[in-house]
Formats: sequence, structure tokens, C-alpha cells
Amino acid sequence: MNSRKLLHAAPALLSAAVVFGFGMGAASGNGSADEVRRACNSCHSLKRVCALLGERTEAGWDLSIRNMVARGALVTTGNIKPMARYLAGVEQDDPALCD
Repeated sequence: MNSRKLLHAAPALLSAAVVFGFGMGAASGNGSADEVRRACNSCHSLKRVCALLGERTEAGWDLSIRNMVARGALVTTGNIKPMARYLAGVEQDDPALCD
């Protein structure tokens, strides 16, 4: 790509970087209890989530999160797997999530 084309592409590339960065920055992607609480509790009680802790696999949580995203949950694509991994590793009634 020559410098002229790069110069014309720069605004679009910068915009994409900003949007992508803000989208990923809204939740850090580490699958923390705070992220799960924010995403899940916006539509339903965490009791629904806590009742399934220790029973559902990471693949099961991944499918559930994708289903909730399809219904409007505010989770970025990059945060689905970390959240599923977190939920699969949390014990039922974990005080960090289920208070």
C-alpha cells in the first residue's frame, strides 16, 4: 500500500481502532464477577445464574451467553469465552457472585 492510499485509509483505520478499543474496554474480558453481574443482572436475577454454577460446562455457559446476547445482553464477542470460562469455574453460591 503506498503512502497516499494509507493516508486516505488512516481515518477509517483510526475509527475502527477506537470503536474496537472502546468495545473491548467496556468490559476487560477477564470474565470477572463484576462483568457477569453487570451483563446478567441487567435482565434477570443472578439467582438464575447461581443455580447453575457447578452444573454447566464452559461450552454450556458459552451457548447460554450467546443466546442472551442474541436477546440483547450487552456482552462483546471478545468477552463471551472469558465469561463462560469464569462461570464454569465458579462454585455454586460463590460469594463473589452470589451474595
